[in-house]
Amino acid sequence: MNNSEFELVYQKYAKQLFYFLLKLCGDYDMAEDLAQETFMRAYQSIDSFRGDCRLDVWLCQIGKNLFYNQQRRDDRLAGSDGMEKMPGNENIEEATIRSHMARDVIKQVRTVPEPYQTVFLLRIILEYDYKKIGECYGNSDVWARVVFYRAKNMLQKKLKEELHYEV
Repeated sequence: MNNSEFELVYQKYAKQLFYFLLKLCGDYDMAEDLAQETFMRAYQSIDSFRGDCRLDVWLCQIGKNLFYNQQRRDDRLAGSDGMEKMPGNENIEEATIRSHMARDVIKQVRTVPEPYQTVFLLRIILEYDYKKIGECYGNSDVWARVVFYRAKNMLQKKLKEELHYEV
């Protein structure tokens, strides 16, 4: 793929990727950085794209993995104390609890095998409908519903058993 073809890919998917990453990480600047890094990595490895899924799904997977790597680095640097920036108008206890819960859910999503992990994220983060998710994988909307349902059940089970959350 030459530079002008990749520029078209960027123009077509940059906004979608950015919003996916923004919903995933909740930080505008981080989402911008992750999106730029995602396109750089995609450009470097475009020849390895096998076409098992749509290009936008592949880009989201790269971005998701970059986010997870960043989270692991941040956890190591912070000593995994979980203290993060809190919004000024929010009760710090509630914000801390929500922050811990969100981190726990993201960690558990990482443990779910593919395609469950990506289907779950496409549905929850990008708010894709089942038909669009199925099309991403060359399958039906029924397939997407089943995969999402199974992913949700896997996550609920993990959250209940490992973290004692009532879901």
